[in-house]
Amino acid sequence: MARRSYPSRGQTAAWRAALRKAAMAVETRGPHKGRKLVDLVAERLVDLALHGEGPAALAAIRELGDRLDGKAAPAPPPAGEDEPTRVVYTWGEAIASEPAKG
Repeated sequence: MARRSYPSRGQTAAWRAALRKAAMAVETRGPHKGRKLVDLVAERLVDLALHGEGPAALAAIRELGDRLDGKAAPAPPPAGEDEPTRVVYTWGEAIASEPAKG
């Protein structure tokens, strides 16, 4: 099975810093001159949730919910996920499970 390649901590920190810098920049022209870009993007997201249609509106609503209420943590994978499990039943005793051996 191919392994996924993830950016290093340094790369993700650099990307986060670049995004933060861009989002905190101030609009220099047009009707929104003087406003932070992050505020404009947030307003656009709310507008899309309210007035959008189809998958885009649903995605905007989901994003707002995740940001405001917090995203549910994913369930942890079962222990020993890569190993098959053998279940042993014995009459009159509790069920026991153990990793299967070769």
